[in-house]
Amino acid sequence: MSNYYAQLNAENIVVGVSQLSGEVDNPALVPVPEYDSALVGQQYDPATGEFSPAPANEPEPIRVISIGSFRRRLSLTEKVAIEDSADSTVKVLEKDLMSSSFVDLDFPATVDGLAYLEQVGILATGRADELRADGTPDEQPKQ
Repeated sequence: MSNYYAQLNAENIVVGVSQLSGEVDNPALVPVPEYDSALVGQQYDPATGEFSPAPANEPEPIRVISIGSFRRRLSLTEKVAIEDSADSTVKVLEKDLMSSSFVDLDFPATVDGLAYLEQVGILATGRADELRADGTPDEQPKQ
């Protein structure tokens, strides 16, 4: 008689199904009634002994975007206000941006710089948070 087992990883996700010649006592191998490759990818619940679809892996948020993508997030009015500003701090922020290879939306200087632009009225209140929203795959810097 054949013995069928679902092979589990550390998160109790089935990573394989095996047919063995004898019984096995291993917590990473769960007996199943038949060879069923559809179990691969499912999650095993040791408390109930049941298999269910594994929770979907959420993609990592994109927090680094290209400079061009960041500038496209700014409205024309915001870009003109930055360009026309006589404030030397605004000029330094713009130069820092343009000398970077990418924009890290969580980098302290980015967060502080956008807060400053809000403080001096170049950006509307709350706009900095909008500009720091997660990026999209199209906004990622090209490798």
